[in-house]
Amino acid sequence: MNPLQRALATLLGGVALLVSACGDAAPPRNLILISIDTLRADRLGCYGYARPTSPNLDAEAARGVLFEDATAVSSWTFPSHAAMFTGLYPGRSGATELKRPIREEVPALAGWLAERGYATGAIVSSTLFKGYGLERGFETLELVDPGGPEPSRVTEKSLEWLTPRAEARTQPFFFLIHYLDPHSDYASLPEFEAQFVEPYAGTADGSSEQLFRHVSGSLRFDAHDARHLSNLYDAGVRQQDEELGKLFRFLRERGFLEDTLVVLTSDHGEEFLEHGNVMHGLQHHEESVRIPLVLLGPDVPAGVRIATPVSQVDLLPTVLDWLGLEAPPDLDGLSLVELWTRPGATLPERALLLEGDRDPPGPTARVMVTGDDLGLRRGRWKLLFDPTTGTHQLYDLETDPRELTDLAATQPEKVESLAADLARLLERRVAAGAAAPLDASDLEKLRELGYAGEDE
Repeated sequence: MNPLQRALATLLGGVALLVSACGDAAPPRNLILISIDTLRADRLGCYGYARPTSPNLDAEAARGVLFEDATAVSSWTFPSHAAMFTGLYPGRSGATELKRPIREEVPALAGWLAERGYATGAIVSSTLFKGYGLERGFETLELVDPGGPEPSRVTEKSLEWLTPRAEARTQPFFFLIHYLDPHSDYASLPEFEAQFVEPYAGTADGSSEQLFRHVSGSLRFDAHDARHLSNLYDAGVRQQDEELGKLFRFLRERGFLEDTLVVLTSDHGEEFLEHGNVMHGLQHHEESVRIPLVLLGPDVPAGVRIATPVSQVDLLPTVLDWLGLEAPPDLDGLSLVELWTRPGATLPERALLLEGDRDPPGPTARVMVTGDDLGLRRGRWKLLFDPTTGTHQLYDLETDPRELTDLAATQPEKVESLAADLARLLERRVAAGAAAPLDASDLEKLRELGYAGEDE
C-alpha cells in the first residue's frame, strides 16, 4: 500500500470510528497477537503440566477460551507465522523456506487490517521477521535483542507502544508481540533455574551451537543430557511467564481487555530426544507441533476449553470474524468463533496439513536446509510421510499421544485413506520457482537462531 492509499485508509478508519460513536454500531475493536517462539503446550500448567512453569499464563487462560488441541502447520518459525498471518498452508502462501517468501499477491493480516483503517505495529525478537514477507503491512516493526539469561526487552518495548494508545483511543490497532525467550540458548536467571534445574555433571549447556552439533551428528546427547536440557527449558518458560504477568497486568489496568482481543499462541514446540533429536524444525511429531492457543477479551467467555483439533491457519479467519471484518477469499483456515459462541457448534470434518519441514544436515553441513517431509491430522489419526523414502508412519493420538507405536504396517487401509487426504491437500499447492541460494545475510540470521554452524 503506497503512502496515499495508507492515508486514505486511515482517514476512512477515522470516519468509521466517528460514525460508530454517533450511531448504534459498536466501535471497532483492537487485536493483540502474542506469539511465544518455541513454546510447547505440554509445558504449561493449563495444558496439564505438573511443574509450576506458568502460573500467570494459567490464570489468564482460566479467564478466556483455551483450545486443547492446536497444531502448528510446521515445526519452525517462518512457515508457522506465515500461516497465522495468511490463513494459508505454506505451500499455498509460498512460505516454505527463506528464499521462497510469502507471495506478493497473498493478503496478510497486518496489511488487510491497515487497509481497513487499523494502526499496525510489532515488537519482535527474531530476525526472520525481516526480509521474507512477515513484515508486510506493519507500519512499525522493531527488532529487539532476545536477551538471555536476563529477559528480553520485548515487554518493556511493548508497553511503550501500547501506552499512548491506552490514553487516546482514536484508531483501532493490531499489535504483534513476539517473544523468543524460550528458544535456545536455554539460559535464564538463577532464581528460575534454581526452581527447575537438578544437579547435573554432564556437558550439555543449552547453547544453540551445541544443540546444532547434536543435530549435525558431531555430538551425541543421551537421556541424562536431554533431561538437563529439558530442565533448562522449563526454567526459561517460567521466566517467560513472569514477563507475561507484567504484560497482562498492564493490559488489565489500562482497560485493554474491555475492547481488545488478545490471542496467545506459539509457532512450534521443541524436541528433547523424544524421537531422537533436539531443537525443532526436523520433524512433525507432537513435541514439535502441539502449541498453546488462548483467547481473551470482550465477548470471549471465561473458563471455556475446546477439544476440537484446530490449526494455525484458523487464526486469521477467527480474528477477522471476531472483529466483524470480511476475510480474504479461498483460505485454508476456518473461523473458530462459533465454537465458543454457539452451544454445540462443530467444525466440518477436515484434515490438517503439516509441511514446511527441514532436513537435518550431515556431519559436515553448515546449515539445516528445507526439506519435504509432510504430515496430516484427521481427528485422532496422524500420518507422517517421507517423500524421499516413500514411507509412512501412522499414530493414534487418542491412545498414543506420545507417538510411540507406529501403526502403519497394521492399518494399511487407514494409511491409504489419509494419504489420499494428503494428496488432495497438496494439489492446492502453488507451483514454486527455484529457490535462490542463501546469501550471507540469510546464513547469519540462521546462525543467530542455531540453525547453522560456524564457517570452518
